[in-house]
Amino acid sequence: MSKTESVCSKLPEMERAPVIGQGKFATVHDWHHDEVVKLEDVTHTEYKRLGYVEDVHERMKLIEPLVRAHLAPKILGVGKCENMGVTFMKKVHGQTVENILRTGTPESISRVVPRVFLAIKEMHSMLPPEFGHGDLHTGNIFFTTKGRVNFIDFAFERRLSQSYDWKFFFDAAIEDNPAIKPFLVECVSTLVPELSTKLLKFLK
Repeated sequence: MSKTESVCSKLPEMERAPVIGQGKFATVHDWHHDEVVKLEDVTHTEYKRLGYVEDVHERMKLIEPLVRAHLAPKILGVGKCENMGVTFMKKVHGQTVENILRTGTPESISRVVPRVFLAIKEMHSMLPPEFGHGDLHTGNIFFTTKGRVNFIDFAFERRLSQSYDWKFFFDAAIEDNPAIKPFLVECVSTLVPELSTKLLKFLK
């Protein structure tokens, strides 16, 4: 029996597994070996009102190109049981960008932040234009032990433009490390100059 087929029978066990992440509509649980499982209430009225993609298979299609580009953790299986969308994925090893900005050295910050800029740009190029990440705070961005940027916990909120991703990232980064604002301005001008007119408004 595949993971997708056995979702409902394993749901109680998954819900009892240690919680390693929690959001408004979802919890992420430590699963077997090097896996995690995300349990998401896709029928929540607020979830629907915000225009999130409810179908787990549709969400997987959006994420698959990002997985192939090493911008998101590998998806091992998806399924649905009653009101719960279930996603099995590989565990990400590394540090969140939030932690790097709060505790990292100036050298580590200056190395990681430009990589994040380029990864956001690449992610957006792989998604349909009506979709961004939707919840791109620094806690949802990992710098992995292999030196890659990985995005997790995609919201895929239809009502938000990709510009919102940038604004959310900037706001979170400045909250983590207020001194980083001039460096963000520099990165906009040098790494995404085609977006500078729009993005610099978020950094005034």
